[in-house]
Order: sequence, then C-alpha cells, then structure tokens
Amino acid sequence: MSAGERSEPAGWLPYAEVLDLVPGLTMIFDRERRLVFGNSAVLDSLGLSLPAAIGMLPGEVLGCAHASGDGDGCGDTQYCPLCGLAEALSEASRSGERCVRECSLLRGPGAADGAVDLRVVATPVLDHGQALTMLSVEDAGDGKRREALERIFFHDIMNSIVSMQSLAELIRIDIGDASAVGEYAERMVVASKNLIEEVRQQKDLLAMERGELAPEYSTFDAMSAIEGTVWLLERSLDARGMVEISPAGAAMPIRSDKALFGRIVRNAVKNAIEASGKGERVSIEAALAGGRLRVVVRNPAYMPRETQLRVFHRSYSTKGRGRGLGTYSMQLIARAYLKGEVSFSSDAEAGTAFVVDLPAEAAE
Repeated sequence: MSAGERSEPAGWLPYAEVLDLVPGLTMIFDRERRLVFGNSAVLDSLGLSLPAAIGMLPGEVLGCAHASGDGDGCGDTQYCPLCGLAEALSEASRSGERCVRECSLLRGPGAADGAVDLRVVATPVLDHGQALTMLSVEDAGDGKRREALERIFFHDIMNSIVSMQSLAELIRIDIGDASAVGEYAERMVVASKNLIEEVRQQKDLLAMERGELAPEYSTFDAMSAIEGTVWLLERSLDARGMVEISPAGAAMPIRSDKALFGRIVRNAVKNAIEASGKGERVSIEAALAGGRLRVVVRNPAYMPRETQLRVFHRSYSTKGRGRGLGTYSMQLIARAYLKGEVSFSSDAEAGTAFVVDLPAEAAE
C-alpha cells in the first residue's frame, strides 16, 4: 500500500482530506503519544503507509537519534525532558490549550541532516469523545542558522578587527622602541590569522551544511598542525604556556584534509582554554596506532549534565546567545568529511575530555 492509499477510521475522513492539503508535517497522537494519523507530508517523509505508521511515537516518526537508544523509547530517555516536542505535547495535554515550542532534534545515523531545528505546535482536539493532540512541525533551521552565523560572524570579525586596529595604533605611537614594535607585530600577525580563519570557518560551515564542501586531501604531520594551532590560540587568547602537548616533538604523518583537521583541533582547544580558570592547564595527548589518529583534549572544568546532553546540538552554547557552532561543527566535520568521530566525557573529578578519532589514511 502506498503513502497515498489510506485506511483511516471512518470518523476521521473529513479532516484527513483537509490535512493532506497541508504541505507541512501534521500528526495526531493519542493520550499515550502514539500516532493515530499522519498527513501525506508525514507519510512521504517516512516512506510508509498510514497503517504501518500508526502506533509510532513522535521521536520514531521524526527519526530522533535517542528514540530507541539504551533500551528506552521515545519519552523515556535521559534526553527527553529537554525535548521541546515532548514538552509541547505534555503541556497541551495538561492545559487543554495550544502550545508552541522549539525543538533541536539530533537525527540518527544515516539521516541526511544530522541536526534539525524545528518549531512544533501542539493543539488539543476531541474526536468522538477521545482526547487527542494534533502536532504540526515546521523546519526553523534556515532562520536559526542564518541568525547564529550572522551573530557569530560579526562578533568574531569585529573583535579581530578592533584588536588589529588597536595594535596598529600602538605601533604608530611606539615606533621608536624596536622591542615593542616586534611584540606588536607578532600580535598583529596573530590577529590577522584569526581573522582569516574565522571567515574561512563560517564560509566552510555554510558549504558543509549544504553538502557542497569537497575535502582537499594531503599528507601532513598531525603534531605539527596541532602545535601550530596551539601557538596561535595561546597568543590570541592570552594563554601562553597554558597548553601542554604530548608526546612533544613526535612525528605523526596522516593523510586527510589539513584545514578541516585543524578546525576540529582549534575548536576543541579553544573551548578547553575558555572553560579553564587562571592557573589551570589544558593538555593534548595524541597517538597514532592501528591506522588511526586519536587526539584527546582535556581541561579541568566539569560540564553540567544538561550541557552534556546538548553539547553537539547546533546553536547551543554556555557562552551566551548566538554562539554554539564549535562543538557542532567538530562532529559534523569528523563524521561527514573525515570519516571519524568526536566524543567527550566529563565528570567533577577528572574534568572534561574531547576525543577526536580519525583514520590516518582517509578514503578519498
């Protein structure tokens, strides 16, 4: 039976025909949050007939990565209390009133889009004495991406430009002091390199989300790339001597995209430095074995549980509104372009560690 061949309860036919005309995803759930109706847009996205879809939970319908993990189902996982969709369904059922929420959904492996930002509207309805909830879902990702990128872009660009301008003024004032000129010149080099990297990072992120970025593979020394990234970050974040790298001076040749690899390391180290307090240290441990490169970036700070559950969500950040693409882009680059993985652990005693695991010989 195709998605267009329906077998609805007879009482549903009048508004089934109307809802099929709606281009957005529209679903109806019972008190147990089981699907009892989905319009054509929903069924087409699932590639199912209505009888096959009936009884599915919301996360199963939308392909949530946590919907069936660890033996728990949609609504029972540790992530569900933070889900805007679950909150909308619950609130609409409890209050009997229309409820609107935003939901950042992490899709399962194999999904075309790993993370989606949704606007969900839950509305209580009554059908033949049965209390139901109608849920409409629309993609809010384009607007959120544009807003986040604009805020991050202008925030970081302006910081770098102001820094370069201030340093230029200091050079002009102190031009007679050769030692001061050398120090200011180095800072200007750092600021300009950061400016270029920030522009490239935003440009590449847009291309990655559109599936338009083509990796450029080459053979390079991973340790040299890590050391270069640390040198730049320690100076731009006023954190000289804060980062320890081991094993120091070891050669680790890999074949991958050097710029994308550097971007993952940059985001991991930058986050670690910014999360650390004065006098605390960040460590980087790298190892090349079994045809894979493993890089571990540690800092002593502990991430609260809520932050851990959302750390790879797009636009989520503890640094304030308009930030939060760093960890998201790390995982996107590793999975989609370098055939690897980024994971993390965090506890009060050991602090936080981000682990980058990549093949040493990328399949081009």
